[in-house]
Amino acid sequence: GTLGMYLFDRICRTEKLLVFDCCDFHGAPGELTVLRNDDIRIWTSTKISPHQDGMNDLLAAAMLRGCEPKEIAVVGFQPVLLDDYGGSLSQKAKDVIPQAVADGYHILREWGVGVRERSENETVPALMDAECLNIKNYEEGRPTPEEACREGDIRFAHLNLKRSE
Repeated sequence: GTLGMYLFDRICRTEKLLVFDCCDFHGAPGELTVLRNDDIRIWTSTKISPHQDGMNDLLAAAMLRGCEPKEIAVVGFQPVLLDDYGGSLSQKAKDVIPQAVADGYHILREWGVGVRERSENETVPALMDAECLNIKNYEEGRPTPEEACREGDIRFAHLNLKRSE
């Protein structure tokens, strides 16, 4: 999940925004794409992100408020499967993480952000101490399909079925 509108004020206060996410570009499953500035069409029906209050919604609201970032870059991965809500990363996604990180690194350097590659033996503290960010814990703790619907909110699906009858 994402923070949705909770990110709005942060987006309005930033000059440069770099987003890593799965994105439906209508490309080949597993394709990694980098979008920059004018490549990102905020006023379209295609969302950058499949999450609630997608990035398009947040960027459009920031634009209406006159405080959108001056530079935007999206490093996006075309999902292999779009309708498995709460699913983990596919193997194809895991395989392109190093390239996505490299793309983000080059964008940040281009923007003048002081980043550098770590040496092989260098360790750094974690950004946050959250076990939920450990992919193994996430995958092992995922509810079964019987416990959590994989195709969205089942209550919504039943409501639509009743309306169409």
